[in-house]
Amino acid sequence: MRYVLLENFKVINDDANFFIGRVQPTNGRQGPFRVIASVTPDDDCGMVEVATANSFDECVEALADYYERNPPRWFRKSAYWYVKETLYSNLRVEQDQQGWWRVYRDDFPLLEERGYPATFSKLDEAQRVADIHLLDSYPNAQPAVGDGYWWLIDHELDWRLQPECVEGRAHRKTLAMLWRPTSRQ
Repeated sequence: MRYVLLENFKVINDDANFFIGRVQPTNGRQGPFRVIASVTPDDDCGMVEVATANSFDECVEALADYYERNPPRWFRKSAYWYVKETLYSNLRVEQDQQGWWRVYRDDFPLLEERGYPATFSKLDEAQRVADIHLLDSYPNAQPAVGDGYWWLIDHELDWRLQPECVEGRAHRKTLAMLWRPTSRQ
């Protein structure tokens, strides 16, 4: 995954074109800088200050280190609804009225081989499969496994297919970037 600090002090996951943090100068553009994570382990806490850094490169590295130490986790919203905000998208597992668990990535359902929404009898199984397939169809990500599950295609996942995103990225100004191997969150 490539972390990119943009001129507007936002940090994005470049592979997903997804906002994951920001940097606040405390004394102008020379620093030091407050590093703030926006994808937090506790769904209710909003943004978290994770470090103070003296350079743009240190800011990006501090944010990457924070996410490696604090990987996204499942959060219970109710007995029938669990969410996981990740560095790529949001996952959701919900129990329907018949007691089956269904999985969603950014409101798109996980499907099984025949194209019907996948259902699971156990919560932990639904979460495990959602985690395995989180990165499916993202640029630079390898397909998870050939287990018959797949997401209903969200054409916005791949920014390279959206002319307005390609044009916007051509004009953006980058202050720092860092590449780290992607782990299945």
